[in-house]
Amino acid sequence: MRLGIIATLLIIATGCSSSNSPASVYGEFRDAVQKRNGEAAWALHSTRGANQYDALLKPLLKEQKLTAYAASVLAVTPEKFGTFNSKDFYVAAIKRSDLVVARGFPYAVHNVVGTLGAVTLIGDDKASAPLRLANQELREVDFLRENGSWKIHSVRDPSKTPVPRWDDPQPLAAAGLR
Repeated sequence: MRLGIIATLLIIATGCSSSNSPASVYGEFRDAVQKRNGEAAWALHSTRGANQYDALLKPLLKEQKLTAYAASVLAVTPEKFGTFNSKDFYVAAIKRSDLVVARGFPYAVHNVVGTLGAVTLIGDDKASAPLRLANQELREVDFLRENGSWKIHSVRDPSKTPVPRWDDPQPLAAAGLR
């Protein structure tokens, strides 16, 4: 009987998602970035955050100068880079973070890895926490709860973007509000 209860508790404990808190999600994200696992890092982003990243990156992916530069930084041909969507770019940037950092790409992964401070919950489905980078710069990590699990919504520089952008950019753009 006792063995059955212990086995059940172990199954429940190991079956629980580690994304039950914003801090644990950031820990998974940081580990994925440090291991250069772009797919795992991307999977920890909220759908709205991924949409915002997509909206930000789409116009940039069409610029010729940026395409040539980014392709060289990511060590892919400009033709291959030309087929990238935002997820492809993100995953490649994490996988090739050595080149990205060495060549000084402005949105390098070292801007998202640091020590997470105290998490502030904002209602039931939003949270924010300060992030201190290795160079002592401050960032803010915003989280959203999707389908019961916490996800990273954005990592932002509070001096440039002081307020979280919670809205999905697709409806905003369609309404002419972006």
